[in-house]
Amino acid sequence: MAHIKLSKSLSTLKSSAKKLSVNEKISYAKALDLIAQSEGFTSWSLLSDKFSASIIATMDNVWENVFPDQLVMLAARPMIGKVSLAVNFALLAAKENKQVVYISLHEKKSAIENRFIAVYAALTQEKLLMPITSLHVNDAELIRQAKQDLNQYPLTIYEKDHLDYDAILKIFSDVTAAPKLLLIDYLQLLKSADLEKMLLQLKTLAREKHCCIILLSQLREAINSRPTLNDVLGGKALARHCDYVLGLYRQSVYEPSANSKKADIHILKSRMKAQAILALNFNASNGVFTW
Repeated sequence: MAHIKLSKSLSTLKSSAKKLSVNEKISYAKALDLIAQSEGFTSWSLLSDKFSASIIATMDNVWENVFPDQLVMLAARPMIGKVSLAVNFALLAAKENKQVVYISLHEKKSAIENRFIAVYAALTQEKLLMPITSLHVNDAELIRQAKQDLNQYPLTIYEKDHLDYDAILKIFSDVTAAPKLLLIDYLQLLKSADLEKMLLQLKTLAREKHCCIILLSQLREAINSRPTLNDVLGGKALARHCDYVLGLYRQSVYEPSANSKKADIHILKSRMKAQAILALNFNASNGVFTW
């Protein structure tokens, strides 16, 4: 199915409907239908259904229409590849000239930088750890070019031992341009006496700053079990405050005979109530996801 392109994000369209409802003294439902008609659909319910189906089929343009001001949880069990997928998301946004901030609470900045180089240049992590003099001249040039290109992207990487809500606000004021994508790795390492309250604060922040905030999250370990909301480490209540919950799964991690190049994103929760599975291709050697 072709991706449906809207003139504005869904949340912005809903805000327009609220204003229209007040200004024209009509019901909110009627205003939604009028907004949908301006987008080429006969009703809001049809727009929502069609748009939901299209984003399940492709994620190439999600930044424009789905995630601009959303709080998103990207969850997976250990060793599935959620950090690699987050890096892929970050590069997609940065290539569209959107300011990206990546905050790691458990990996060194240099390790995250290597992940970005590996995905960008499609090189194995092992090659990035080798002395430059030991590399084939072509690989050395790919690394040099990747570093040069990434330095030109609107991408900032932080390594933090401690991160609370005030520290996140400070990062927003520190970067030269307002972030359009903020990734935090990972949710369970955030410092807060009330994590649910902090998620509500982040959700509000995403709306106010028109920034997508992606929280990487751990899932409880299990044997060959596909992700569910009940598996979120810390409780299902944490997922309740997110607009989207994406669960990453790779069967080959549990079954060696399974295709190691296949991965699935389970859309466990969305604002449009859509639940589905998005099939991806994955190269574990360099962390590249394609769809």
